[in-house]
Amino acid sequence: MKNEKSFTLIEMLVVLAVLVLLISIVLVSIGDAGAKARDSIRKKDLDQIRKALILYAHDHNYKLPNSGFGMDNNGNGFIANKENGESCYPGGDLEDFLDGTDPDIPLPVEVYIKMSQDPKCGGCNGCFNLGAGTAGYMYYGDHYCGVLFASLEKPSQEDLGTCNSHCQGGPPVLGELNYCLEVRP
Repeated sequence: MKNEKSFTLIEMLVVLAVLVLLISIVLVSIGDAGAKARDSIRKKDLDQIRKALILYAHDHNYKLPNSGFGMDNNGNGFIANKENGESCYPGGDLEDFLDGTDPDIPLPVEVYIKMSQDPKCGGCNGCFNLGAGTAGYMYYGDHYCGVLFASLEKPSQEDLGTCNSHCQGGPPVLGELNYCLEVRP
């Protein structure tokens, strides 16, 4: 008999278990990084929409668009909700105002922004459902103050605090909508 050195079955199972543990840790870290990257895109998108709303207000006697876009004009102004050029909701929406496709705006039509969609689930089949439909971003406001909402996947405490103090009489924060950005002309 030769005296050979080799791994026992127990040693190989231990090594395999350690490898599986390390791989699972890496996969979780990658998933968190992706969620944080999408949240960063959402924040940037809302800031771009805020800037477009301010430009809109400057061209319209310093008045923001009134809330009531989409969702049968009940005050939930979902935006970035088009799919294949079609709106998800009946009637106009804020996206139509800002991207220049609202048929009720007389010519010449101003284009303020080409609206972005939620990086994970924008369009008509968004991530969250509020009443009659789904959406990526939301706008609520009157002519003098508005609030943009998004749903962050990995919000910090600072992000969650953005919805505590905004336009007087604003809507309550709705479920998954956990990030807010105030808009004033």
